[in-house]
Amino acid sequence: DPRTGYNLARHLLVRSIIAHKISQDNLTPEQVAATSYLEEYVAKRWLEHESRYRQLGKQGWLWYVTSWLMATGWIAVFSMVEEDKIWSEVWNPAEVYPDFDDNGLSEVVHAYPLTPDAANRKAVRMGWKLRSPFTRNITLFDHWGFDDNGDVTNTIITGTEFAKPPEIDQALTAVGKLPVFVYPVGGLPDMGSIDSKWQDHFGESIIATNEELAVNYNKMLT
Repeated sequence: DPRTGYNLARHLLVRSIIAHKISQDNLTPEQVAATSYLEEYVAKRWLEHESRYRQLGKQGWLWYVTSWLMATGWIAVFSMVEEDKIWSEVWNPAEVYPDFDDNGLSEVVHAYPLTPDAANRKAVRMGWKLRSPFTRNITLFDHWGFDDNGDVTNTIITGTEFAKPPEIDQALTAVGKLPVFVYPVGGLPDMGSIDSKWQDHFGESIIATNEELAVNYNKMLT
């Protein structure tokens, strides 16, 4: 049964706690104490993520990202380190549109629907200045990329207006990376050398191989 296989695979992937261990070889006693503090700090951040996601009415953070991984064959996670917090958001891979070059992720858009109430609350929370409150469902476009000077920029479009015009993120520019991790984890590795329809099998659900079998089985039953 495809669902049974899906549930078992997800269970095997999330049954262990994420543990961050720092090698203590050639460290002084003072440095060992510091590494222990860092390991405990990161462990607490993971627990905070798990708790926050459940308070939002979702599965735990790790269950949530693994569920999308198994269901779509892709991972899409936004992750940011700020002065007072470390936070990561799991994005629905079907709503994420990445572009890559030889240096990695060069541009990505997260496009997702919002109800008027949700959009207005988000605008207030983020401090966006809008012409008027939303009265209809909208699509929010969260764009990350590089400008012509190689600086990391972020742009927010709500509906048809800029909620946040293109703005340079100095901290990320110094790092030279976008704060999004998106890549395929399922499917076949070919990118056109073997099959011209390679995108059909680039990043696939764990049950993708059951698709044709299920179709034929349903035909037999009917």
